Amino acid sequence: SGDVRAAYAQIEKGVRGLEKQIADIQKRLQRAERDIEKDARKRIQTLRKEASAQLKQLQARQRDIAKTLNALSKSAGETWRDLTRSAESALKEAQSTAAGIVDRVRDALS
Repeated sequence: SGDVRAAYAQIEKGVRGLEKQIADIQKRLQRAERDIEKDARKRIQTLRKEASAQLKQLQARQRDIAKTLNALSKSAGETWRDLTRSAESALKEAQSTAAGIVDRVRDALS
């Protein structure tokens, strides 16, 4: 009966130790989760800033293209063929830039 009580006490002590280890693991997991979330928020904020800056550049490029197109259309020496080539070239460049922005954001999120 004394041996049984000693064995029982030993097992009970082991169970309490295991409970403490489980609690410690849970705390560490929660801390890691908070750190990951914090890093993700920073990363998202950085991506938003970069995308916003690139979008502003793209919008400025769009305005430049519109001004150029307007000036070209007013120019008496330009033919419509030259005008459309110039506009198509500028638009392709702007579309390529926009696609690059989307790709960089998509890559950063994956």
